[in-house]
Amino acid sequence: MPKIPTFTAEGSITQLEGTTTNIQMGLNNNLASALAPITKTIVEQKVKENALQNQAEALKLENDFITDMQSVSQTINTDERYATNKEAANIYLKDKSNQLIKKYRALATNGNVQDKFSNYALAETQKTIFKTDTIISKNILTNLNNEYLKQKEKTIIDGMTSDIDRLTLQTTLEKLTIDTFSSQLSPPELQTMLNGIPVEIQLYDGLKDVQQKPRRTYYALKDKNYLPDLSYEQRLKLEEKAKTIIRPQIKTEWENYTAMIMVGKEPPVFDMELAKEIMTEPVSNQMLQEESLLKDTVINNNLILTSSNEDLNELYENIIAEGYESNTELRGQALEQHYQTILKKRIDGISKDPINYILQTNNSEIADLISELQELKGTSDGAGPVFDSSAEALAISEKNIELASALATEQTKLGIPESQHRFMTNEQATGFVNSYIALAEKSDQKGMQDLMLSLGNDYGLFESKVIAQLKTSGLPEGAEIALSLGNSELAIEALSLDTKE
Repeated sequence: MPKIPTFTAEGSITQLEGTTTNIQMGLNNNLASALAPITKTIVEQKVKENALQNQAEALKLENDFITDMQSVSQTINTDERYATNKEAANIYLKDKSNQLIKKYRALATNGNVQDKFSNYALAETQKTIFKTDTIISKNILTNLNNEYLKQKEKTIIDGMTSDIDRLTLQTTLEKLTIDTFSSQLSPPELQTMLNGIPVEIQLYDGLKDVQQKPRRTYYALKDKNYLPDLSYEQRLKLEEKAKTIIRPQIKTEWENYTAMIMVGKEPPVFDMELAKEIMTEPVSNQMLQEESLLKDTVINNNLILTSSNEDLNELYENIIAEGYESNTELRGQALEQHYQTILKKRIDGISKDPINYILQTNNSEIADLISELQELKGTSDGAGPVFDSSAEALAISEKNIELASALATEQTKLGIPESQHRFMTNEQATGFVNSYIALAEKSDQKGMQDLMLSLGNDYGLFESKVIAQLKTSGLPEGAEIALSLGNSELAIEALSLDTKE
């Protein structure tokens, strides 16, 4: 047999390691078929990426569409044409939706995105229509209720001001309620509203009474037969409204009450029981304490304020001593402090405005003279010439002079030196000066002269003292010069000193 040649392999097994490949190709395969799995994977990945990209783009367009549709919804909710009209609102919404769908479809990069976006947008439009319809339904009911309340209030107000309407008020309101809500409410709900109508009418009656006669209504609310259909809470609210109106009245009455006591005048009766109910507890307690101190001081106050200056010191000491003798030490101290206030009131009043002080204190003679003077002026036909010789004018002049004499006597009694006597309150003196200056600014010399000459008619022998008081209140020099010249042409010329010219 022939000998088979042999070959000796060069190299090593180690050198052959790593030269193999993972690609296994069968005898019937070629390169394309071998790479098919890889190609399929790459294609599938690309398809997925495109789908994700399309989805993201469609979602972005949908989000922008939703943002614009929110503005559309806001317009519907706030526009009077659409807020309560479903048909008009839906037409507007669909038109705007179609416009926006066309707008955003045109921005899509391919048909797939367009289709996705359109489906999303149409679904969003349907949701918006549903939401809008729900809101408009609520708006319609709200609008219906608002108009009902307006008409009901008008009907009640008309009924409160007309006797004829008042007789048919309940029937009218019941018909209005049935016509408005019979198709909206269940029979039990409608009946509940009808049952509340008498209560509403009585509540309006109560509010009207509180405004017009708060005190009487406050007491009436304690009677269950007054406005019988009101609930306990409603009665309490009406009581509180009455208290709100009565409180400032009580406060004013209390201030007048204490003020009269402080000037030594007998005050009118003060309803302390009502004050305790109406005022807050701290205020009413304070009032009770003050009343306890003041109610027995009227006579002593008057004595301190009106007694002769010669008797004042002894009188004051006796009043203080009596306060301690008849009361506890603490109350005696409180009374002494009170009478110190009264004494200071006398000193300050006489010093600052003696005529006003005399008019404020309880001087019956002067009060009677003032009342008689006002009566005479009331029957007069108005201001006549300065030297009016009519009976009415003469009577007024005489009464004025009589009053001035009484004021002089009272000032002497109070310890005011004659040289310091006054015959007008500070306010009256200022008013006279202002009237004179107003005439001077208009260069009305005749009016200025008549005003000055009237002093002689009103004050007689006290005219010079009145002039002195007026000068301290700012009366110009020309007035006094003119008055000294009497009713003459030269006096008119003197008045020109006080005019602009």
